[in-house]
Parts: sequence; C-alpha cells; structure tokens
Amino acid sequence: MRVKFYNLEKKDLTDGLLKATVELKGEERGVVTFSEGKISVEVKDNYLKNILNQPYQVTIRGKDDNGAVYRKTVALPPGTENHLTAVAGGCWRFGYIAEVLK
Repeated sequence: MRVKFYNLEKKDLTDGLLKATVELKGEERGVVTFSEGKISVEVKDNYLKNILNQPYQVTIRGKDDNGAVYRKTVALPPGTENHLTAVAGGCWRFGYIAEVLK
C-alpha cells in the first residue's frame, strides 16, 4: 500500500450571487509506503508527520447479538496498515488529501 498526501487547497469561485468554494489537490507533502509489515514515511510536513506518528482514534459502530446498537472507540497504533488506511480516509480533517495507491 502506498499513500501520497497533498495539501487541501480551497478556491473561492464566488461571482455575484453565486457563492461556491471548491477543494483542490495542492502541493505534495509526502509519501507513506506500507509493505511486508514495514512502513516507510517520507514526509516533508512536520504536522503530517506528527499525525502519522500518533495513535489514530476511530469509532466503530455496529449491533450486538441482541440487536442493540453500540459505538466503540479504538486507538489504532501508528506503523500499521489499519492506521495508515484510517489516516488516509480522514486526513481532510487536518487539511490534507490522500491518494491511495495499492
């Protein structure tokens, strides 16, 4: 798995009464590769590097055997494929776009 991270850039397209903003892929900030149980991080951005080196919290939703809905928060440890997948999926929250190449 290989993930390229880019800055998330916003462009204002407001024209008269029409108000619009688009989000664009900006400058590449780094590449993370996960292969054969090992991770390689080549990132220029210290903020992104910090995100990749911290546990990432995800909320799992589901139903138990009795049909009751539950939510469970799990911390994914850095350096794992699950962690990288979760960071790539939620990196927009931190101002990045991820391009996942398998």
